[in-house]
Amino acid sequence: MPTEIKQINVLIIGNGHYATGSTPLEVKTDKAWGVILPSVLELRRQGLVGQIAIAGKNGSKFAQLEKKIKIMSKKFGWDGNIVFYPKNNKVDDKAFAEALHNLPKPLAVIIAVPDFLHKPMIMAAIEKGGHFLVVKPAVTKLADLKEIIKAQEKRQVLGLV
Repeated sequence: MPTEIKQINVLIIGNGHYATGSTPLEVKTDKAWGVILPSVLELRRQGLVGQIAIAGKNGSKFAQLEKKIKIMSKKFGWDGNIVFYPKNNKVDDKAFAEALHNLPKPLAVIIAVPDFLHKPMIMAAIEKGGHFLVVKPAVTKLADLKEIIKAQEKRQVLGLV
């Protein structure tokens, strides 16, 4: 008897090189498409992912990213329907919080931002009940890790590094 797989919604926090292939000067690199976004788009093509959102600090970067997503979607047959935060070219370092609020469960959050920003984003994901994957290191202080583990146990969410 086949088991029905419920799609998970995914929030990618960070719109830089590792997440989307974007670099400050938009130069060619070994990760021109990024690593995270193509993986999530392929998982959606396979029916495992529902909604996708990307939250960054600087919304003005999304116009270039939308062009890249259209190329990837055409080339690989992906659904490039993605919601971006912040909207309207705004700069908002708390855009991830709005995205978390708007995405329904089940929810996975992939965090690829500078290390010192990890903890508040992890804690926000946990509070929302979202499972998370964060690029290493998860945090820079042992006390922060203990706080995160305690919050995870309370909300019963999976966290991976």
